[in-house]
Amino acid sequence: MLPALLFLAALPAPERILIPSDHAGSQLSLLHVRASAPSAPPVLFVHGATFPSALAAGYRFDGRSWMDELATAGFDVWALDFLGHGDSGRYLEMSEPAGAHPPLGRAVDGARQIARALDFIHKRRGPGVSLVADSWGTLAAGVYVAERGTSSPRTTR
Repeated sequence: MLPALLFLAALPAPERILIPSDHAGSQLSLLHVRASAPSAPPVLFVHGATFPSALAAGYRFDGRSWMDELATAGFDVWALDFLGHGDSGRYLEMSEPAGAHPPLGRAVDGARQIARALDFIHKRRGPGVSLVADSWGTLAAGVYVAERGTSSPRTTR
């Protein structure tokens, strides 16, 4: 049991970074797990409709998450919380009656949020980020790739 506890203590704590969104008064949250020795392109995880990144790619089963595994393998790993999820801000419209505005959180809006996250990562690490999306996040990622082409080297589900 003791060796397992020492192993868990060696895992880096994920870092939370808030970046501007294109919605007034709201910020996007990025979860970041640094590679101890980066040797591969960064990865951005995009969650689905029901779970934020900390409960998806960042959730630790038996002490390790998917993000931890990739960071150990040399990837600089990021995960985006869409507006209204996790530690990202809420749409200001959520304080108004639902019929007072168009639906929120559409795939086109999600694509803009992915673009914000990728721009932030590119400024820190340079071009070339692998985009990994799950569930509803694949719709937003698909819109992002369709609108912007292949600015990321790979996309996968």
